[in-house]
Amino acid sequence: MNRDNAALAETINAGRQRLLAQSSAVEVIGIIFEIAAAWQANSLALFADVLQEGAETAVTIATWLVMRRLWRRRHQFEHGLGKIESLLGLLIAAGLLWSVFLVLGEVFARLRDPQPLGQVAYGTVMLTAWIAINFWYWR
Repeated sequence: MNRDNAALAETINAGRQRLLAQSSAVEVIGIIFEIAAAWQANSLALFADVLQEGAETAVTIATWLVMRRLWRRRHQFEHGLGKIESLLGLLIAAGLLWSVFLVLGEVFARLRDPQPLGQVAYGTVMLTAWIAINFWYWR
């Protein structure tokens, strides 16, 4: 019975690791689409979204790397993972707080020197393509 539990845990961990790796890859692709859209549209709202997605993607990749390292060691306990999750939650909060200050700085700079919007249609096409890819992948 103990071997069956170990095999089940191995299968579950492999599935979690695969999901985190796929999520990381999809998020990196999404950031590329968002950067292209924000750059072309010259939109502060899209730049803010890129920063928010970038913070989430960095934490997802960090989570995948930490969890992969833990799974390789084949630990049979789960009590230390809560601490890692809490730490990663703090990293997300710090990244989002940093991006808030960055965006606020850009807001005040653009209030002093307004910039016209760029190619909004191109940005819309890029984001629509990204949404379609995301829906297709997670269906």
